[in-house]
Amino acid sequence: MVFADPTQIYQVIMNLCTNALHAIGSYPGKISVTLKTETISQGTDIQTIFDHGDYLKISIIDTGHGIGKDKIHRIFEPYFTTKETGKGTGMGLAMASSKIIKEKYW
Repeated sequence: MVFADPTQIYQVIMNLCTNALHAIGSYPGKISVTLKTETISQGTDIQTIFDHGDYLKISIIDTGHGIGKDKIHRIFEPYFTTKETGKGTGMGLAMASSKIIKEKYW
């Protein structure tokens, strides 16, 4: 059993996959979505955020160009985008992070 709102998890995955697709662009590329069980043990750093126990971890990895070190710290800011005008609002990661992940689970 998973404690999550399916609509919100869908929204997060779609935002991440859409960003991955834009990062790959018209070049051949790959988007990998994986789901695996991960156990958080007592006394670990992550255990300060989550209780110890078993969790499902969703990972999304792409072969896109990535985001430069000078911009990576801003990716969750509302309206921040690295896309050209008209290609993105800069709200996808901000909404996923603040309204879905942090508000619900942190």
